[in-house]
Amino acid sequence: EKAYLGSIEAAEAEGMDLFHHPYKNLGRLFEKNGRAREAQPLLNKAAAMHKDDSLLFYSMLLLPYVYQDEDDVTAWRNDFANNLKELEGRKIQIKNPIAMEGVPQYYLSYHGRNDRQINEQIARLYRQATPSALFVAPHTRAYSPPPPARPITVGFISLYFRDHSVSKMVAGLLQSLQTAKGGAGGGGFHTVLFQIGHQDAVTKTLSNFVSKVVSLQKTPLAKMQ
Repeated sequence: EKAYLGSIEAAEAEGMDLFHHPYKNLGRLFEKNGRAREAQPLLNKAAAMHKDDSLLFYSMLLLPYVYQDEDDVTAWRNDFANNLKELEGRKIQIKNPIAMEGVPQYYLSYHGRNDRQINEQIARLYRQATPSALFVAPHTRAYSPPPPARPITVGFISLYFRDHSVSKMVAGLLQSLQTAKGGAGGGGFHTVLFQIGHQDAVTKTLSNFVSKVVSLQKTPLAKMQ
């Protein structure tokens, strides 16, 4: 913390108006240490300095990991809703969604509330801010159901088909699809895992439950599509 504060002080003294890194780094440090209120203005400043709408999106929808009480949860959710409305009005542009800081709304799921409306708003905002997210694979435009007894192809895509809780959650589903009789003709499933990040021993274990694993590590967005 002292190092980042020192970097900010030195940068401001030298008039380095575009040197956003110490603001961002200190903001992320505060976030990880449960100081989300202190993190937000720093991340907002870094986003403004770097003209980075993806960081602004992350910062304005930032949520803490732990809350003081139920009233604290409600206060943060109210701020979240107000900030989401403000982002909608700003017409932000996220040119490279793969490079985004993270998924700040992830922690909504721990509140035990109905998040459907909020998630619908977020989805609309993503569609507005990220035109590349509207990509549709050309071969799906003329889709027709497979003939009877032909396996149904199902794809799963994630950063976390590795030593991560996502793998533990999805392993049982993948195993069940190995023997499931899907489709009207009971042809079963052809399952494909698309792993965006690095692979490890857990990825190899999951590969035993699917038809194919496709590595997308360090793959440009256009090629992923």
